[in-house]
Amino acid sequence: MEHQLDVCGIPLFHGEARFTTPHRVDVLGHDGSVSSVNAHNFVIATGSKPREDPNIFTDGEVIMTSDHIQQNLSDFPESIAIVGAGVVGCEFATIFANFGRTKVHIINRSSRVLPFEDRDISSAVEKKFLEKGVIIHHNSQVKSLQRVKDHAELILVDKSGKEREIKVERALLSIGRVPYSAIPGMAGVGVQLNDSGAFVAHIYVVGDATAELALVNMAEIEARYAINKMFGEPQHPLTYDNVSKIMFVDPLTAGVGLNEQEATAAKISHKVALFRYDVSGRAMIMGQTNGFIKLICTNDDQHRVLGARAMGPHASSLIGIISVMIHMGKPISALSESLKTAYPAILEGLHECARMMDGNSILKPEAFPKSLKVNEVSFEDAVQAQTA
Repeated sequence: MEHQLDVCGIPLFHGEARFTTPHRVDVLGHDGSVSSVNAHNFVIATGSKPREDPNIFTDGEVIMTSDHIQQNLSDFPESIAIVGAGVVGCEFATIFANFGRTKVHIINRSSRVLPFEDRDISSAVEKKFLEKGVIIHHNSQVKSLQRVKDHAELILVDKSGKEREIKVERALLSIGRVPYSAIPGMAGVGVQLNDSGAFVAHIYVVGDATAELALVNMAEIEARYAINKMFGEPQHPLTYDNVSKIMFVDPLTAGVGLNEQEATAAKISHKVALFRYDVSGRAMIMGQTNGFIKLICTNDDQHRVLGARAMGPHASSLIGIISVMIHMGKPISALSESLKTAYPAILEGLHECARMMDGNSILKPEAFPKSLKVNEVSFEDAVQAQTA
């Protein structure tokens, strides 16, 4: 990276930056030297750090965060307890479970892993975990987690109040990440955060430091938007409603826009079309039929695309089309009419979802009731689900 910056004529300073005026930062170098940098605009791209638990000491060797585990773990431990069943926790659980050299425990405060995703995704990921011998402790909280000599000891409490002790070689605390955007000296020069989390005037924040979406693709989009703001007005506002994301779990999972539970929480009347890979010719040829595509649109005259979820081969490629549809505010009919898929291709499943919405699918849901489904959730259903 330093070579590329040098080629582009961009100086690189190693050290800690501190605002001394609204348009100047001093960089305290590792050797004690101080360099001053003056600029009309600043971009803060300091990223994020693992969220800590005040009751748990992470020593970086036995009890670790996701940062520690990438830096300090030289070999596979015999056993590991992962506290947290979000994306990062489930991704690390998948890595260790796939190699088969580590007994994996997942400590989950909720009743299912990936609780922010729909139940079908959570269930599929959990099924794979169980097949690989992962032990999931649902509805459990950590009463204590301590290092004892060369291993970690946990005391868990389930929802009934029953306690259970677990001893593992390593423990991973994975309870989220927090932005690292507080640069020393900002308050002293009158720079404050506004209500939306962005800095004032000439200071921009991008990437994980924004506390929005901690995704590499979003960091790039935010950085480009900040540059456009500096040197002109962006042609389009910065939006987050069609951001694609990938979860490196098994099966591979990708999503964009709203899922079912988010649409219901927003009290949106919606339709859902589901296409399972066991009726996909391409998936059968690949021998990978454990997956599905799910498309969500508004249940009204417009039938606007709201989101999609995909599990299995090519999942991350499928959702790109839906990102465009959401951005353009297009109805599901536009996807059904304009998409000209190759054969055989996984993308056919997305095409069939759109056709099912329009009532003209090639593979009829009534002929494959377990693999092809269309459900409707009215506004009244959504409200009732929220108040239940």
